[in-house]
Amino acid sequence: GGRCDKYCESFGHVCVAAAEEMAEDCMVKFSEECDVAIQGTSDMLCTCRLPSSAGTCPVAANPTPAPTPAPTPRPTPASQPLPGTSRKIEVKGRQILVDGLPLHLKGVAW
Repeated sequence: GGRCDKYCESFGHVCVAAAEEMAEDCMVKFSEECDVAIQGTSDMLCTCRLPSSAGTCPVAANPTPAPTPAPTPRPTPASQPLPGTSRKIEVKGRQILVDGLPLHLKGVAW
């Protein structure tokens, strides 16, 4: 059995949810902790996210978020539009990015 925390770590993310599916249909059969191996399955449903930095500043009682500009995608030489669309695919390390966002594939072993 695999562990979602190890899977997510393999591409620099952290696990936020782990589950087994019912009948290969992405419907949750049962949930599990990220650091627990899910036995008797060939795949798992893992929800991975980029790790958030642990700030060292104290949190204000009613924090007012600072305005931030919208991120601007930067095209790279490795980016290629999909045929018939304007989406861009990029391989960065061990990640596949589509329009700059990680693509998570079920049942893929790196």
